[in-house]
Amino acid sequence: MARLVTSIVLQRPIQRSLLFSLGILSTAAALAGVFAQKFFVDSLKAGQTDLTLWTLLLSAAFGLFTAQALQALCKYLFVREGTLVHRAISEKIYEQTLALRGESRFKFTIGETVSLYAQDVNAVVSLFEEVLPLIANAGVPLICFPFALMWLDDLPPAPLLVTAGLNLLICLFLARRQAFLFGRSKAATAARVAVINEWLQNMRAVRMLGWSKNFEDKIFTARGSETEARLRQVSNGSAMNGVMQVAPYMLNAVALAYTALRPEVTAGSLVAALWLCGVFMVRPLRSFPWALVNTLDAFASARRIENYLALEREPSEQSSIAAAEKTEFTPQKQNPAIRVRGLRLEQNGKVILDNIDFEIPAGRCVAVTGAVGSGKTMLLHALLREVACDFESYEIFGRNALTMPLSELRALYGFVPQDGFVMSANIRDNVGFDYNLPTDSDAQTLRRLEVSAFSYDLSKMSEGLNTEIGERGVNLSGGQRQRISLARAGGMGRELLLLDDCLSAVDVATEKHLIDQLLFGEWKTKTRLLVTHRLSVLPFCHQVWRLSDGRLHEEIGSIAP
Repeated sequence: MARLVTSIVLQRPIQRSLLFSLGILSTAAALAGVFAQKFFVDSLKAGQTDLTLWTLLLSAAFGLFTAQALQALCKYLFVREGTLVHRAISEKIYEQTLALRGESRFKFTIGETVSLYAQDVNAVVSLFEEVLPLIANAGVPLICFPFALMWLDDLPPAPLLVTAGLNLLICLFLARRQAFLFGRSKAATAARVAVINEWLQNMRAVRMLGWSKNFEDKIFTARGSETEARLRQVSNGSAMNGVMQVAPYMLNAVALAYTALRPEVTAGSLVAALWLCGVFMVRPLRSFPWALVNTLDAFASARRIENYLALEREPSEQSSIAAAEKTEFTPQKQNPAIRVRGLRLEQNGKVILDNIDFEIPAGRCVAVTGAVGSGKTMLLHALLREVACDFESYEIFGRNALTMPLSELRALYGFVPQDGFVMSANIRDNVGFDYNLPTDSDAQTLRRLEVSAFSYDLSKMSEGLNTEIGERGVNLSGGQRQRISLARAGGMGRELLLLDDCLSAVDVATEKHLIDQLLFGEWKTKTRLLVTHRLSVLPFCHQVWRLSDGRLHEEIGSIAP
């Protein structure tokens, strides 16, 4: 059994036990109603017309009504339990998503992560909304069915039990096959959705490159596989439904046949047997196979969620050392802004950064160059502790960065990624990095956009700061996204700036503006670590380092005043 399923089933044991007790009470009420009917029919046939006869009739009606009411209450309370489980699992996935190490994020695609919320959580919750109430309301009657038949002395239970058992075995076999086909159908659907998602995200490039036909063929192929899997699933499901619908009538036919062959069977026993078949066996025969399908699907989904939750996380921020040192931090600029000793990063058996040592004085600009894939971006991620790596020591303004909570550490840095991140919001919200910002800060926003060389672009937008960027910045060029990120970083007030090739998508004139007005203008007092391939910016930097073979080599030192 999947550990996740085990843990959530065993939670709140007292409440869950009370819910199952409702199923037991419901079965007891139904039994009381059925046997009250038996005695009523036998008494009526014997010619009794006294008060006892009416008492039996009312008892039968009350017992069967009470059974239905208790079943409805049990179902309702289990659905409430399912809501709590849904929230708990979703919070675990959300917490894990926020805490994943950088390299762990690539082990699940975006589509797979979204499907955890959209499909897998709901599949696990179906155990509480469908399976467990069925066990309580139909499983207990199923167990009591043979014993109830035995209480009917004049009607042998064996034929009914054999008939019910054979039907149940056939249904469970078909259910097991249905679960397998259901899994294949879901996998085929996920494959088709993944192709469509890729096509939607890259539609413009696909159209310009003339690849539309290839994507269409791939989508239609995936759709064909999905349709074939769906047809197999539907065909098997129809067969299973057919058996489940016929099974109760077979039980009734067997009961009537034995009544005709055995004249000693009373009318009350026949009515009781038919009610037992109808009340105690119809629901299990019709519902248990689908419950098995839901259960197997829930366990498969639980394993996928467990695999996601098992991915490597960043170190906890609640360690005792970190908690003890979490105080208001005032940078001591007489110390180096960043001091690193013995930084080592290895991924998949390959050494990316090997025993890196460096210091950056406060207020200096250091450039890092190197070939594509040499590890420049990973160096920045290591400083943010976004990837798993080892440090002999790591200090920020003299303070041990390895004992800082990650949120506190990252709050000291302004980070501009190479592929500038933008939200599906307007220009104002993207610069302020918040949703629905008030307009009273527009003057500062416009100033940040001006020094980030975005004023000309903004002047061509009819809505100005209210211009919607669109999902994933679809309405902006790569250079515009970079300059939005630079404007955002400028408003955060961080003393340390990590700039990952933030000039790669701008033209020469824009680059000069950014160098003069921003990097060595407004940011001239800040500590800047700039990853770049642009040679034109190097003469302005205080130091230039080259990263190759996992080591830092000083190319030029202290060339800027």
